[in-house]
Amino acid sequence: MSRSIAARLATKGPSLEKVFWLWSLARLGARHAIPDIRALRATEEDWTKLARVADVVLDYLNEGEAVILDTLEHHRDHAHMEELCTLAWFVLRSEAARSALERCAVSAPDEDCRKECKFSLDKLKTRESA
Repeated sequence: MSRSIAARLATKGPSLEKVFWLWSLARLGARHAIPDIRALRATEEDWTKLARVADVVLDYLNEGEAVILDTLEHHRDHAHMEELCTLAWFVLRSEAARSALERCAVSAPDEDCRKECKFSLDKLKTRESA
C-alpha cells in the first residue's frame, strides 16, 4: 500500500492531496519512500505547505521520533513548527508527543508557536478520548 502511495507523489495533482499522502507515508513509517519524497521536495519552493510537510516527513523518516520531538519541544525550527505539531498529534500520537506538545505550549518563545502547540495538544487529547 505505501508503495502505491509513494508513486502518487510523482503524479500531477493538487498539492493538498500530496500533503495527505505525505502524512500517510509518515504514519506508515515508509522509509522506502524517501527517494520519492526527496524528488517531490526538489520541485517545490521552500515557502509552500507541500515543501514544509515534505521537510518534516523526511526528517522523521530519516532521524526518528526522538529528534523530531526534541526539535518541537525546544523550538529549534520555527519555520516548521506547524508541521512538527501536526506530526506529533496526527502521526506519532504517543505519550512522548503529548509531553513535547505540553512543554512547547508553555515555553515556546513566541505566542503563535505556543498557540500552535496548544491547538495540536487539544487535537491529540480529542483523539485520545475518542
